[in-house]
Amino acid sequence: MFRLWFATTSVLLFTIGAQAKPNQYLCVTEDGVGFRYDKKTDKWQPFPPQTGSKFIFRRLNVEDLKILRDQYYWIEIDKAASWGFFIFGTTDIPIATCVEDGPAMTCRPTANISAQIDVEKSLRFEVVQSGGWNDQGYWKKVWEQDGPPRPGTYKPGRAPDPSRPADIWVVVGTCSQF
Repeated sequence: MFRLWFATTSVLLFTIGAQAKPNQYLCVTEDGVGFRYDKKTDKWQPFPPQTGSKFIFRRLNVEDLKILRDQYYWIEIDKAASWGFFIFGTTDIPIATCVEDGPAMTCRPTANISAQIDVEKSLRFEVVQSGGWNDQGYWKKVWEQDGPPRPGTYKPGRAPDPSRPADIWVVVGTCSQF
């Protein structure tokens, strides 16, 4: 009787474990296109984003949500968000937060970067950084009217600077369980 119970329980636990959705994926870019601002020519120039760039797509934990709520309070995070898209090797905030709403999760940006991933079938993803053009114009006007931000207003290297606007790019790739 014990053997039958043990065998049945083992098969059941193995089946449940095999069907459980992973908690994180490693996503690697395969191709992309982009524009980068060239200060010398005062023009946007095409550039190829680096292939092989990595992202981590994983479930958000309590600490992630606390950091988003406490340190990045101005970012509007969907209360149902349970996944985050992170740049590999960073411990910073996710570049996008996602709600589990079907096979293709569309993720809401936390900055000017949005992401979409199909975790059910193809494991394909796309990440888009936009806003560089608009941000540059906005911050140029702000600096002309008010001057640059006061020291200490932003974390080092994070202050908006119209002389070096963010690149605009799209990358695509595939993810694997991690």
